[in-house]
Amino acid sequence: MTKEKPIGSAAVLGAGVMGAAIAAHLANAGIPCLLLDMKSTEPDEQDAKQGIGPGDPRLANRFAIRGLERALKAKPASFFSPRLRSLVRPGNFEDDAAQLANVDWIVEAVVENLDIKRSLYEKIAPHVAEHAILSSNTSGLSVQSLSDCLPEALRSRFLVTHFFNPPRYLHLLELVPGPLTDPVVYSRMAEFGENVLGKGVVHAKDTPNFIANRIGTFGLLHAVKLMVEKKYTIAEVDRLTGKAIGRPKSATFRTADLVGLDTLLHVSKNMYDSLPDDPARDLFVPPTFVQGMLEKKWLGEKTGAGFYKKSKGADGKTEILMLDPDSMEHVPQGKVAIPSLEIGKNLEDLGDRLVSFMKAKDRGGEFLWENLSQTLLYAAGQIPEISDDIVNVDRALRWGFGWEMGPFEMWDAIGVEASCRRMEKEGAELPPLVKAVLANGGRFYGRDGATPLYFDFDSASGSGSMKPVPYGPKVLRLEDLKAAGSPGTTAGGGGRSGAVSSGAGTSGGSADGSTASSVGKASRGVVWESADASLVDLGDDVACLEFHTKMNTIGPGLIEAIEKSVAIVEESWRGLVIANEADNFSVGANLLLILNEIDDENYDDVDWMVRRFQNVNQRIRYSSRPVVVAPHGLTLGGGCEVTLAANRVVADAETYIGLVELGAGVIPAGGGCKEWVRRVHLSVPEGVDVDLFPFLRRAFETVGMAKVATSGVEAKDLGYLAQDDVVALNRDHRIYEAKQNVLALDIAGFDAGRPLEDIRVVGEPGLAKIRAGLHNMRASGYITEYDHVLGDKLAWVLCGGEVSAGSRVSEQYLLDLEREAFLALCEDNRTLARMENILKTGKPLRN
Repeated sequence: MTKEKPIGSAAVLGAGVMGAAIAAHLANAGIPCLLLDMKSTEPDEQDAKQGIGPGDPRLANRFAIRGLERALKAKPASFFSPRLRSLVRPGNFEDDAAQLANVDWIVEAVVENLDIKRSLYEKIAPHVAEHAILSSNTSGLSVQSLSDCLPEALRSRFLVTHFFNPPRYLHLLELVPGPLTDPVVYSRMAEFGENVLGKGVVHAKDTPNFIANRIGTFGLLHAVKLMVEKKYTIAEVDRLTGKAIGRPKSATFRTADLVGLDTLLHVSKNMYDSLPDDPARDLFVPPTFVQGMLEKKWLGEKTGAGFYKKSKGADGKTEILMLDPDSMEHVPQGKVAIPSLEIGKNLEDLGDRLVSFMKAKDRGGEFLWENLSQTLLYAAGQIPEISDDIVNVDRALRWGFGWEMGPFEMWDAIGVEASCRRMEKEGAELPPLVKAVLANGGRFYGRDGATPLYFDFDSASGSGSMKPVPYGPKVLRLEDLKAAGSPGTTAGGGGRSGAVSSGAGTSGGSADGSTASSVGKASRGVVWESADASLVDLGDDVACLEFHTKMNTIGPGLIEAIEKSVAIVEESWRGLVIANEADNFSVGANLLLILNEIDDENYDDVDWMVRRFQNVNQRIRYSSRPVVVAPHGLTLGGGCEVTLAANRVVADAETYIGLVELGAGVIPAGGGCKEWVRRVHLSVPEGVDVDLFPFLRRAFETVGMAKVATSGVEAKDLGYLAQDDVVALNRDHRIYEAKQNVLALDIAGFDAGRPLEDIRVVGEPGLAKIRAGLHNMRASGYITEYDHVLGDKLAWVLCGGEVSAGSRVSEQYLLDLEREAFLALCEDNRTLARMENILKTGKPLRN
């Protein structure tokens, strides 16, 4: 067997919701794949409408084709870009089984039935290539029972690869080896999952429902039990178990509706049947009202009703009703009035909120204490049955269920010693792991300088010790790097002269559980910091500017931080990365600050702020050292303009980037418009006689319609990213990849050049065409009067003003046009109204 062959092609067996979504994500990663399902022989009504009859290959492949079509229409989108659909080829098990011999990985994702899966394995086994890996996406069936039917040679290449739905968005990939799985095969899949598919790999054991579903399902079913026993409403439970405690907004019952009641009951039944000795076994029997829901086919979103149901009121407005378990009717939710929830709203730090809830004596505090304490005890009791360590358990719940903290991280946050005293006082028996932690300092996690530590439990001896958290080699965590040295106040001693200190840790999930450092030359920690930002040493003479304003909004403090960081880096460093680890890279300029200045008619101050932001983005673009920006999440307005200014971009795959200023009643004025015109100019070589207007019109439509890319790949399609920019599928690798790009640019002899003085513009003819289009749209009612004004200002800037076609202008000329248009709009009361509405509702006003 050629174990070294890279995985360059794949096949997905089963084109249901999960199988089609896995195929889509393989396409996102650039992996061509087959999507196979059962063969269809009889046309249905939909086939007849499309003229599909016997002998048509579309009939034979109907199930796979429709699965792929569902993936294309899915919301949120399964594909990074619809064009990636071409990498997925639909087929069927009968006609296309022989083609499995041409792929490197086959992942089965058919219905969660052991007999059906085994029957399929027996059918395809003769066609699996000698080097290929076969895996199952089962959510909890035994690896051994699945693989028993396989030839012995194939058993060594079989394992579980459990994705979480939707695969594009949920970071978790649980890997579970079978008794005969070759360690080399397992390592190949772990590396592929992390580096190619961008997943957070968790190493689980062959136990029912593995890690995430085992603990997550316990917590959910325990919440249902508490609700019934203590007479809470569904709305109350969801308010308590959602964002308030660092869980997704969908909380408990909305999550159940999304997953599907049938799926949830299948998981709980598997736990009940497979865990005869589990002390919580009775919890896995659903309450009577849930069985009643199953009989009524109230399965959740897929059937239109579940724990919640949408209904239209007498006024025609949609209302979301909740189920009353006693009456088995859907009723209005009513207001949830729990004092501890109101107190928690004022506590930004999750750890502080959790402590507050644990101390609260109201209904909220009582519910959360009982639910969380039992979930924590249950999780601790499963070590080492489901996992050898707490790290994989915490990662599984964070990456698969969207928890901000895993169970052991939460336990540290509420205080291990104090909470254990309360648990014991209430009659709980502490698991051996917890007793060992209490005997070893009373924390599950700690830190030795820059190195994060976790408590490694030895179940044989009943003791343990703190060990470095296992990290993969491509993850740079700013949190760790900042702990590497004492904060500095100047650039002295850093950079190219660099002192050497202990290397900072990285975070990820290496297959062999090793620790590794992504820092060649060691980091010195924080080089410079202010209230708004920190300049952090990434090692190897590369620095990183980290924003930390609220939602990373851009104001004078951040502009000053960028200026200072570029100056520091130009003195003695190889280059700069601009990145952070917040939920979003930057939601744009500080609108409240601008609004206040406009309200006070301080237009000179607005002019100064805009001019300064333009200048700092030019500093980024033309720094003597390479500047790589690494956006992620929301990257809007000014955040987008910082990104556009970069010498190179390394964007997270889930980067939602766009110039959205028109929604706030202004146009981009931090260099965003200038950059579009510059890029249009550079896209056509000198001496080539090409009409630039079609390119410019595309830019006008993108900015004018405030288009926001829904992925890093679509950002390239829209033009926000250049084709040589990088899209990182693994969010944990983004800063590492950005650093590597800085080093590559430096080694190549980086030269940013100088601002362009001869940019070709389309001038008055192009402006006239856009103005005609705007007039027609206004006359037809497609845009408002003020949309027309905004569009005209934007067109005026993008076309280079009222100059002749083909005129040559400088970057500064375009920046001046931007600023002039921005200031003119600021003096219009309709801009004020739009800004106020954005700040109040988060939505643009159509005025």
